[in-house]
Amino acid sequence: RYKPTSQTQLSLLCVATSAAGLHLYLHGRYRILSLPPSIVNGCIIPSVSTKVVCTADISTILIAPSSSSPLSGQMTLYTIPQLYQKRYALQEMTAYYCSITTHVATLQRGIKDCSSSLSSALRPLDMKLEQLYTLLCNYGVFGATLNNKPIDTTQKGQHLQAELLKYILCGKSASTGQEAGNAMDQFFSTAHMHDTLLQRMIRTLESSVASLEGMARKILGGPVRALSYDTLELHGLVRALSCVEDE
Repeated sequence: RYKPTSQTQLSLLCVATSAAGLHLYLHGRYRILSLPPSIVNGCIIPSVSTKVVCTADISTILIAPSSSSPLSGQMTLYTIPQLYQKRYALQEMTAYYCSITTHVATLQRGIKDCSSSLSSALRPLDMKLEQLYTLLCNYGVFGATLNNKPIDTTQKGQHLQAELLKYILCGKSASTGQEAGNAMDQFFSTAHMHDTLLQRMIRTLESSVASLEGMARKILGGPVRALSYDTLELHGLVRALSCVEDE
């Protein structure tokens, strides 16, 4: 991917469309200006028959219909002296912008990878809770739908949390309900739910979460610091330019 630096000579991409007018992109990536469509004698110049010409210092832009267009000979001239006067500052701004977008893309990929790893680490626990939820449904504690709508994962988690909390606090009593108590007893008395296996699953889960934490620090730490630095630098540059213009 093209990554201009603060030393890269400034280039300008001009995009002329009939619907949205003229758009200017520094280095083809950073949009800095949008101008309304060119209107000549009440008619919008079609983008398919438009020519865009810039001067060497990119401070003057000429938009004209091609020779085959009915509007041939009618031209629109845009003068933007700031593109030349502030070309060095714009070079730095574009470099920071491109760097920031790169860091954001890296963070998005890293967050997606961490999310996938977290889902994999929690899968054994999710499978156990799904079995418990199915058992409670078979005992009639939960229904398959809520207000004639399928129950989503969030609602399942809320229902399970409430039933587990009641069972932990009250045990098998009238407050938990006979069906819920019987389902809980059956679930926690199976061969796959004795203390040794539960402790092993907890240790495995803790190890996976610790590995995920190290992975997140490794993948996300550097881009976050670089993103903060580039953002502050860009903010300082913009403030400095604003102060110069106010003077």
